[in-house]
Amino acid sequence: MEGATVAFQSVGGSHGAIGRTGAGGKYKLTTSVSGDGVIPGEYKVKIFKYKIDPAAAEDIMDEMYAPPDAGQMAAEPQNLLPAKYADAAKSGFTATVKEDGKNDFTFNMTD
Repeated sequence: MEGATVAFQSVGGSHGAIGRTGAGGKYKLTTSVSGDGVIPGEYKVKIFKYKIDPAAAEDIMDEMYAPPDAGQMAAEPQNLLPAKYADAAKSGFTATVKEDGKNDFTFNMTD
């Protein structure tokens, strides 16, 4: 799946890494600097893909853009994947990142 976000959250909660899938669902993770990878350890994984309204994105780039009133609630973004995958505690996805060797992880969504 292209355009999904894959987020690794350390089991200890002290660090994580994030990446976006490209063509064929491939992704590279970033911890601090773009493309630097992920720190070795145990991770829970969440995956999400939010619907982006192209018109709204263009509005933000317009020099006349004015944000919504502070008292007005913004619409909640729509996740295009089943909700359980956006929660690392519920997704069922885990990864053990090793210091040496190849770290390739595939996550199959069956819903």
